[in-house]
Amino acid sequence: MLSQEADVDKRATSIVLSLLKPAPVPFQHTVGSSGKRYVVEPMTAGLALFDYDGDGLIDIYFLNGAPLPGSPVVNPPPTNRLYRNLGGWRFVDVTESARVGDTGYGLGVVAGDVDNDGDQDIYVSNFAKDVFYINNADGTFTEAAGVCGLEDGGRFGAGVCMLDIDNDGNLDIYCANYQYFSFDKHFQQTIGDYQYHPGPHDFPPADDLLFRSLGDGTFTDVSATSGIASNQLLVWGLSLQILTAMELPIS
Repeated sequence: MLSQEADVDKRATSIVLSLLKPAPVPFQHTVGSSGKRYVVEPMTAGLALFDYDGDGLIDIYFLNGAPLPGSPVVNPPPTNRLYRNLGGWRFVDVTESARVGDTGYGLGVVAGDVDNDGDQDIYVSNFAKDVFYINNADGTFTEAAGVCGLEDGGRFGAGVCMLDIDNDGNLDIYCANYQYFSFDKHFQQTIGDYQYHPGPHDFPPADDLLFRSLGDGTFTDVSATSGIASNQLLVWGLSLQILTAMELPIS
């Protein structure tokens, strides 16, 4: 009996030690904290798992934070990172060569074939201006949010998904937003001597955005006509199952 328990303990220890080994992807996330406890700091980022180069292996795109007002200047600044899968749990950082090192405060990301050319494009939901990367099918991407009509107005992004809202075969984009917050509206939250971050009820909820694909790589904002803009709810993350069940008047 003791021998069996010892074997179990030995196997458990082996598993724990294997988990403590250096990760195959040396990514480090930053929250950009300055000690002022802005509402954006506790919000986690995200990542996208997708095959960006069509080699049949799943690559990883990590979102990163950014220095917030009052925090030390970091040079070079933290960026999102793209790691190409080489197989066998080996990855290589291709962020610079792929041109996807956004320096914004990333909070949500989705990948999908927006322009129907057979490769995966990337939309990043940021605190402030979002970015949209078109896959050039040569290992590089081009940022094209403005060109494609995906201007989000610099909102407090909280998640994003791609879906076909009108069954026309083109992926549309839903951008969830959290609060109307800017640094000049920040205030200290305290309980006794303890300072903490503002929460979901300390700033008004922001309206979400819905962009309908025109089928040529560009989009039009149908947030108002679909009724999405009038639903000012605190949103953090999205459920595609709910969205695809909705009937949206998008004319």
